[in-house]
Amino acid sequence: MKTKSHKIRLTILSVVAIVAYVCMVGSSFISEIDDFYLGIDEGHSHATNDKLISVYFLNFQPKNGYLDFPDSMINLRNNKYVKFRSHYVKAKVRFQERELNKVKSLKVARDAFGIISIVLLIYIPILIIRFLLSLSDEIVFKKKNIRILKQLGISLILYYIIYYAFYWYSFKINQTLFDFANYKITQSFETDFAWVLVGVFVLLFAEILSKGSEIQEEQDLTI
Repeated sequence: MKTKSHKIRLTILSVVAIVAYVCMVGSSFISEIDDFYLGIDEGHSHATNDKLISVYFLNFQPKNGYLDFPDSMINLRNNKYVKFRSHYVKAKVRFQERELNKVKSLKVARDAFGIISIVLLIYIPILIIRFLLSLSDEIVFKKKNIRILKQLGISLILYYIIYYAFYWYSFKINQTLFDFANYKITQSFETDFAWVLVGVFVLLFAEILSKGSEIQEEQDLTI
């Protein structure tokens, strides 16, 4: 009965872990669903129309500091102008081919990091499932479990680094192609540091299991 109860709890925790991961990735996807559709539309446009027209995601700050509100827009409620400043826009722009040649290598690097991040997003849940299945035999201190946990922790931290690199190359592309009178291009920090935090805790847990495995081996030798 105790074994059965343990397996039920393990199954529940496994389902919760997978659901939590799906929610974490899904919430990020939902918040950027417009960008996803823009990417599809842009790909279709490149295939059928002008390949030089692209959508760029720009982050910027006012050049004159946080007190500066360089733009204005009319408020139709009272027909008065409201001063404002922007921090993020999506711009659809057509550049000349010679201009795009300046960022060709940057785009290749950015796209490569984007592909690697997608691979990691697929690989991480596979590691989680492998670890949970390995626990089903109720032998916690197996070297296989420790190895999977270390791979998982490293993958979580690596995902953050790769995604940060993706945004850095996007920033360099925007910085090369754009220059505004009242705004300076800035780097996006949309990557969630929780990936690193969870990765560190997983590696810490792996070290605890590793120490426990050593103690268990010493006890077995003593017996």
